[in-house]
Amino acid sequence: MARTIRIRLPAGEHPIVVRAAEIFRREVRARCGVEAATDAPGEMTLTLGVRPETGSGGFRIEDGPDAGVRVLGSDEPGVLYGIGKFLRTSRYGCGEFIAGSWRGVSVPERDVRGIYFASHFHNYYHEAPVQEVVRYIEELALWGINHLGVWFDMHHFQGFHDPQAQRFLSRLRAYLSAGRNVGMRVGLGVLANEGYADSPASLRIPRTHGAYGVELCPSEPVGRDLVCRWVEELLRSLTDIGLGLFWVWPYDQGGCACPRCWPWGAKGFIDAAQPLARIARRVFPGIRVILSTWYFDYYILRNAKEGLPYRPGEEWDGLLDRFPVRPDWLDYILVDEEEGRSWPRRLSRDGRVPGHLPLITFPEISMRGMHPWGGFGANPQPRHLPLRRNTPAVRLAGGIPYSEGIFEDMNKAILAQFHWRDQQDSDETVREYASYEFGPAVADRVVEAARILEQTMIRSEKAEGGVTRFVLQHPAGAFEAHAILQQVESELPAWARQSWRWRILYLRSLIDRELVSNDFIPNDPCEEAFQELNRLYHAEKGIYSVSPPTRAVLERRRR
Repeated sequence: MARTIRIRLPAGEHPIVVRAAEIFRREVRARCGVEAATDAPGEMTLTLGVRPETGSGGFRIEDGPDAGVRVLGSDEPGVLYGIGKFLRTSRYGCGEFIAGSWRGVSVPERDVRGIYFASHFHNYYHEAPVQEVVRYIEELALWGINHLGVWFDMHHFQGFHDPQAQRFLSRLRAYLSAGRNVGMRVGLGVLANEGYADSPASLRIPRTHGAYGVELCPSEPVGRDLVCRWVEELLRSLTDIGLGLFWVWPYDQGGCACPRCWPWGAKGFIDAAQPLARIARRVFPGIRVILSTWYFDYYILRNAKEGLPYRPGEEWDGLLDRFPVRPDWLDYILVDEEEGRSWPRRLSRDGRVPGHLPLITFPEISMRGMHPWGGFGANPQPRHLPLRRNTPAVRLAGGIPYSEGIFEDMNKAILAQFHWRDQQDSDETVREYASYEFGPAVADRVVEAARILEQTMIRSEKAEGGVTRFVLQHPAGAFEAHAILQQVESELPAWARQSWRWRILYLRSLIDRELVSNDFIPNDPCEEAFQELNRLYHAEKGIYSVSPPTRAVLERRRR
């Protein structure tokens, strides 16, 4: 137990270790008011250091002299991950810090433990104050997340120098810089044939499923060269930050159904992706390139229904034919884990991977079972997420979940720890999460409430006669979850009770209870909860999918 803490840093320049110390100081002060300093004595000494004796990103926590603690990373990021473990296993009283008792060595089993911020639709990443998101990136790093991806969606803007494009780019730069500052490999996603709103009409593709109509046909040399120029312009604007990741996408938007590009995923997409990857490697030597197979054989099937030739599995099988051996311009294949498009399941059957490349999964943690996404609060999925992580016959390099906001914060922790340790139990991760964010005395009850909230999560929207109902598929347990969290709230310290992580969890239980009580029609308590979520998400300008369904939002939707 300590009322003051001294932090000892290693000699030499270790910027990420210094940042780890600053994050530790901030988190401890916020929870218990205890000050931690590098230039003053303390009742406890926390020693940070780099000792390259474990695997990359690993750490050791051990007892130090004079009842102190040492957190030693195999590298600088490992120190930060060790600080995260130390913080989560420590206890926070009123003006007192109780050092965690966990001691040992921990080394990540998978190299890629990432997150993708879908910064669009005026969601949290698109609208929240930049410094708020920067802090969130640092908090995610404490869980061992070491890759951060963003996307500069061109189709909104009248070219790269559009003032709106530059404002948006400034936001993305802040996110990428924050990730770099905590040791993340940061990167940019692009669509293989995306275009700006003012792209030349003569070079655009015919309108197809999954396209906005501004994309260019890459079989036209002028169109392909123009996309390459746009992407290189964007990449060179980020050279001062330094990218370590570049991924090329076939869809949601994008694609081309002309005879020279069809089938897109196995033909036009690869022809367009290769020069973009080579540009990225020229601008950023050492960058890792990911080829996405997102929505392979899904949009192509929809286009085929309009008369285009189609053979089941054509895009994936064609990719296998294009890459019998590993290409020199790729490092990973990204595979989709969603039902109906489950390439890990297919790989488990035949064991073949294009080019024998390592795989990265793209778990969905945002959209399942709720629309608007996150509109009802937190969406914990401790049971579902392990089912979506089935490892195929070849070993995964890791995963980069898709995120629409902060409402899936608990899911991020679950997957980060799975990618750290393959056999990690989800309930144990939720328990550690709850102990850190709300206190050890309530952790088991939060685990139970999270299980119930997962069961009640699936719902459907039904509008009739000017009334909108959100019908829970499995309403049993809604009252129990809220009763558990009501009791928990009465025991929380002020810092936990006022935190956004608590509010999105508690409000979810309240909304579910009120919906079940009122024939699934939102009532006044629901409206108050939706308004609070709206403020937490900064969703005032959000489209319906990312906005809590307040009365004003529902009225706009009915119009």
